[in-house]
Amino acid sequence: MKQRFILLTVITGLVVLMCQVSVVNAKTKKLKVWMQTQHYYEPWQEVVQEFEKDYGYKVEVEFLGAWANARIKIMSNFAAGTPPDVMEVRPSWTAEFGIRGFAKDLTEEISQWPAAKDFFEKALEEPKYGEKFYGIKAFGTAEMMFYNKSIFRGAGLDPENPPTTWDETLKVAKTLTCDLNGDGVLDRYGWGIAPKKWAQTASFMSWLAASGTPFFNEERTLVNLDTQQAIALGRFLQDLKEVSYVAESSAPADAMRKRFATGEDLGMISGITVDVGNIRRVNPDLDYGISYMPVPEGQDYCTSLHGPHFIIPADAENPEAGWELLKRFENVEKLVEITKQYGMTFPRKSWAQNPEVQKLPMMQKLSSILETASSYFGLQLIKELGMPSVTGKIGKELIYDLYEKIIYQNEDPTQAFKEFTEEANKLIQEERGR
Repeated sequence: MKQRFILLTVITGLVVLMCQVSVVNAKTKKLKVWMQTQHYYEPWQEVVQEFEKDYGYKVEVEFLGAWANARIKIMSNFAAGTPPDVMEVRPSWTAEFGIRGFAKDLTEEISQWPAAKDFFEKALEEPKYGEKFYGIKAFGTAEMMFYNKSIFRGAGLDPENPPTTWDETLKVAKTLTCDLNGDGVLDRYGWGIAPKKWAQTASFMSWLAASGTPFFNEERTLVNLDTQQAIALGRFLQDLKEVSYVAESSAPADAMRKRFATGEDLGMISGITVDVGNIRRVNPDLDYGISYMPVPEGQDYCTSLHGPHFIIPADAENPEAGWELLKRFENVEKLVEITKQYGMTFPRKSWAQNPEVQKLPMMQKLSSILETASSYFGLQLIKELGMPSVTGKIGKELIYDLYEKIIYQNEDPTQAFKEFTEEANKLIQEERGR
């Protein structure tokens, strides 16, 4: 009898304990975060763990795949009213989601956040549509020039004085391009052109920014790439192609960077700021330098800014907690650790000035390049004209066709930019007439 009583007591205790655990689990608050796998850096994982401890949330991080598939997933959950609390998105999506009411207006939060003043101005403004902020820049990368100091030195060029203008770049590229062993085949190239399927989203956008073309008419109601600056760019790129190694269209996105990292046959390429870390991992002994994207004579340095945003969906269940987590992601000490471990770059003044960042190879020059970066052409289209579906096509399909005509079909740049401008504005006017 006594044994039965003890057994019942134990069973009852276990049942009570299990019920208590169930109640605790039921009350555990959940915060859902969607981001790219490769961007869930260890310091940000630490942020999540600290946040869970301090706020009592269970943070569920779900990884997005390729951006095309990610968009389908995101739009499906917007339609169902089941988005996460925090989401990593492409910059053009931030403006689109703001226009369509899918992203939470963060204007008040950002106006009261002291760290907002620490961002480079153009990076802070990028997630803004009209007068409202719909996100924050997760990190920032910008297109710039990489050059091989050993090759410069071997050709009698000053390795500490890279070209900064289009004319200088073309002259240096011609000097570097040669048949070293006399077999009639070029062994070294002055420049390297990335696979064409990637060029329109990075390098070409940055060349456009560097050209100084205004992108729009004076009223900023229509596209205008039918300009002397754009035409001059087209001619320069066609001349540069003659002394360039042109990657096969089927080559992977990082093919040019990896070829440059071998240090054997490419004098100069364009790449993004994070490639400093990427090249160091491939070939830590490569003797190379970085510089601004070359510009026309007399033009201020300018390049295009890249890198995703963090947003909070309008239908998020826990928007306040999501904002607290985002602010913790932007802790400068964590950003510095990410830079040291992964080479990622950030558009923040205190990050750029941090002694730990400053002592890393090339970071002083790199941060000054980031300050010259502004939103790329495709994103400016959406922000200025407010028509995501049409401007998305202009900033992708038409700009890609334009690049094809200029680089691979050698079409007269005057005609190519004229056709692009006419086709783009026809789409805009048709959309406005509906």
